[in-house]
Amino acid sequence: MIGSFAPKDKGFALIAVIWILVLLIMLALSFTKILRQESDLGRTVLTGFQQQAFAASGISVAKKMLMRPVGERWIPDGRIYSFNFQGAAIRVRVFSEQGKINLNTVDEGLLDRVLMPAIASTDERQTLVQAILDWRDSDDYRRLRGAEYKQYEQSGLGYRPNNSLFSSVQQLQWVLGMSDVVYDYLRPLFTVWSKGNKVDRALASVDVLNGLEGSESHTVIDLYQQRMLTVEEEGSTGQIRRGSDSNTEDHYYTLIAQAKVGDQLSKGIEALVKTDKAGPNKPAVHTVMWQETDASQSLFAAALDPLVVWYSL
Repeated sequence: MIGSFAPKDKGFALIAVIWILVLLIMLALSFTKILRQESDLGRTVLTGFQQQAFAASGISVAKKMLMRPVGERWIPDGRIYSFNFQGAAIRVRVFSEQGKINLNTVDEGLLDRVLMPAIASTDERQTLVQAILDWRDSDDYRRLRGAEYKQYEQSGLGYRPNNSLFSSVQQLQWVLGMSDVVYDYLRPLFTVWSKGNKVDRALASVDVLNGLEGSESHTVIDLYQQRMLTVEEEGSTGQIRRGSDSNTEDHYYTLIAQAKVGDQLSKGIEALVKTDKAGPNKPAVHTVMWQETDASQSLFAAALDPLVVWYSL
């Protein structure tokens, strides 16, 4: 009959309907999964923004504390100030650049000694030391183990040594023979922002002091316990020793902040700031550099607990 279907045709039609239903269900499930993923991604992004906002607030608090009178100011010797804000734990590590070694004035002997914990071989150490000095000096004459333009060219590098003072510690990464491991070790020890060639030992970190005086001359626990005891003793007389940090004019500081919300760590924020005088006895703080850092170097690591000072907002 016209308009009727054979049983075989009805079977094909049923199978087609079933396949269409299966495809619609799969599309619906895929759409639901995409919505769930986008929702999860949105929450993750929002959480990341919140955590970074908390870390940024740590930088803001540290800048405020650098503008306080000397007796109330945070001590910038690498200790970690910790406080809670809106359910987040926030930690800020404060360094004075005066407590670091000036990369543009350090001599060959001290540079070699500072490198000892990172490079055991004397020959390898001297090769890197002289390459650093060749980068820094103004001439094209190569030191015995150093590196000038020819050595960079032979190594396939598309640049030559600067032959001028370092404009940032980050430029160390460009020196021929510098590895990531050695650079990560050197970066916190050196600065281009301090005045003169002297390190303010009252503001130097343990690693800087051990570089100056020999490996393992100081331990974290002993040094900071002694400094905190000294602050308590001198605080009663109002004569707290802050090194050259007592003068707020034209000083540079590195601030590193990180936030923890529950079990989630934010990335770190590192800021280089400069203080100068906005008026009589009124310091101002200016941000020179701002960057995110890897969350793997946590300020909440147990090994750093001896450095922590609790601060109440």
